[in-house]
Amino acid sequence: MAAKILVVDDDPDFELLIRQKFRRQIQQQELSFVFAHDGLQALEKLEIDPEIEVVLADINMPDMDGLSLLSQIRQTYPLIKAVIVSAYGDMDNIRQAMNRGAFDFLCKPINFQELEIATYRTLDYVHRLKTELGSEREALRTQTEVVSSLRQQIAERQQAESALRRSEATNRALIQGMPDMVIRAREDGTYLAIAGRERFTVYDGDHFSVGTTLHDSLPPEQAQLRMYYIQQALATGQLQLYEHQLIVDGQLRHEEVRIVVIGEGEVMIVVRDITERKQAEQALRVAEEKYRGIFENALEGIFQTSLEGRYLSVNPAMARIFGYGSAAEMMVQVTDIQTQIYVDHRLRQEFQRQMQAQGVVREFEYQACKADGSIIWVQESSHAVYNEDGEMLYYEGILLDVTQRHQAEAERQRFVDTLARKNRDLEQVRDELAIANATLEQRVAERTEELSQTLNQLQATQEQIIAQEKLASLGALTAGIAHEIKNPLNFVNNFAELIEEMAEELQEELKPCQDRLEADTWDYIHELCEDLSQNARKVLKHGQRADGIVRSMLMHSRGGKGEHQTVNVNSLLSEALNLAYHGMRAQNRGFNITLETHLAPDLPETTLFSTDFNRALLNLINNSFYATHEKVQRGIAGYEPLLVASTRQVDNYIEIRLRDNGPGIPPAVRAKMFEPFFSTKPTGQGTGLGLSICHDIIVQAHHGTISVETEPGEFTEFVIMLPVNVLPEETP
Repeated sequence: MAAKILVVDDDPDFELLIRQKFRRQIQQQELSFVFAHDGLQALEKLEIDPEIEVVLADINMPDMDGLSLLSQIRQTYPLIKAVIVSAYGDMDNIRQAMNRGAFDFLCKPINFQELEIATYRTLDYVHRLKTELGSEREALRTQTEVVSSLRQQIAERQQAESALRRSEATNRALIQGMPDMVIRAREDGTYLAIAGRERFTVYDGDHFSVGTTLHDSLPPEQAQLRMYYIQQALATGQLQLYEHQLIVDGQLRHEEVRIVVIGEGEVMIVVRDITERKQAEQALRVAEEKYRGIFENALEGIFQTSLEGRYLSVNPAMARIFGYGSAAEMMVQVTDIQTQIYVDHRLRQEFQRQMQAQGVVREFEYQACKADGSIIWVQESSHAVYNEDGEMLYYEGILLDVTQRHQAEAERQRFVDTLARKNRDLEQVRDELAIANATLEQRVAERTEELSQTLNQLQATQEQIIAQEKLASLGALTAGIAHEIKNPLNFVNNFAELIEEMAEELQEELKPCQDRLEADTWDYIHELCEDLSQNARKVLKHGQRADGIVRSMLMHSRGGKGEHQTVNVNSLLSEALNLAYHGMRAQNRGFNITLETHLAPDLPETTLFSTDFNRALLNLINNSFYATHEKVQRGIAGYEPLLVASTRQVDNYIEIRLRDNGPGIPPAVRAKMFEPFFSTKPTGQGTGLGLSICHDIIVQAHHGTISVETEPGEFTEFVIMLPVNVLPEETP
């Protein structure tokens, strides 16, 4: 059945606007409208149509204005609630309207979104009020039936005195059992009978007795109000119900009064103390206001949505996240969450599937569309709300804007891409060096000078490699640079050998001329040739030493050629321990540690990317050295750094254990230690990629596992399980 609304306005265009605005609700019989052009017509409509629930009235009208109409509605139709329309900024009339019982108000020009919201909010309140009053009316009906029974018994008293006494006793017991005070009074307010007075603290007990009037026991304004309702009951024959407040013994008390006609010029007044109910209602309003304050001021988006995908409520933060001017605007404009909010509609379907299965969805991330069409990332946590029968009614939850976090992740990826571009730049440097080396075909003296310059450039390049290695920790940079150093070193060694051969050839060529030269000149030429040969040999010796260093760098840099090799893990581990120890000593002469090895002698050989795997071992061992050295720096008495390395075969796996007695790893660090870019070292001492790369090499490239056992303050032990003779895969 359609909810009926009375619209009171002297402007005929307003009726047309209402009909057009609520055309859909009228066609679907959701709402029904009755129209009047002034307050008098409105009262006539109210009198003949009891189905009217809400009145929407203008203040300024002829004959009877909106404020006078409000007063009449409040006195005569307490269940009907009114929404007042006033000019913008007319706060005096708005305040008077609210004091006279207006439920809500709107300002001209009318905002139709606010009109729709106010209309439905007022209807909802009226329906809830009627539901609450229904139970109270049922109780009143019961009491009325009791009173009717009493009247019948009083009539029968004239026929039988004994029946009268029994009836009086029964009625007295019934009244005493009720929580109300029952008063029988004449039309002038004189008290004829009072029952249940002991349950009440009356306003003026000294003047409250049979024979006195309500003017003697009530304040003047309350006495006048009660007399008005007594006259209304006698005039209409209908039950009169109203509430009022009294200050009794310094405390505010709320009373509900029912007045019903019981005879010619007589009424029964039933008074109920509803103070506790009012206090509960006030507490509920305070709680609702507190919740509303949290709802309105929260930084996170808070919402409720229907199962069909429409917002039932959103807070201002939710509207701001999606770029709407207000919460009301967002609720009106967004009619389908799946198509208007979700960029990928399938994610909405997945969200609903999880909600149906579990009743809750936490930290669900997806891309969403804002009001202006831009895309953001959001994270939603919601749960379902059910009725008492277990039926799902709607969803409610919170929503966060996580766009900045996703942008930070994208920025990190761009940084990784930049590193890759740097590698390509270094390859270009290699090509430029090759072009420069072509000039070495000039004269020997010019070649020697150019080689010297090239060596200086290589030294500068080597320093640059060391600095960039601290940033990347990936190894590819070291391999590329070492490979490029090898080319000019080959030229140095080759030309050194050539110089030595040419010096010997020169001596042979000059021997036939010895007789034509003076002895001093010959000795000088011979000495020059010997010096030239000796210098060439020294250049060759140092060039070969540099070449050995380059080969060592290539051997221990990442990847190499990525060839599979069958190796002895014990030898690989021993080499890594030795190399890491001497590398640490080279960096810090004060470093020292006890190394213990327990290597299984019968360990089978296995196929590995030996260079990659060796780099993983070096990284783990260097971490142990760093941790124990840091513990030494704390000056703990009696502490001796120790690293124990062991191997053994477990079924079809080779187990490698590296255990140090360093400071251990806290739980918070342990949870994230294999994540890329996570590091506990000071800025500049690590990139946070070491353990992540170790994990990739062992787990992804060699199908093994790596785990850690640790106790803060005591030890850390890394355990590697490596499958025997399982062909590894190329590392990315």
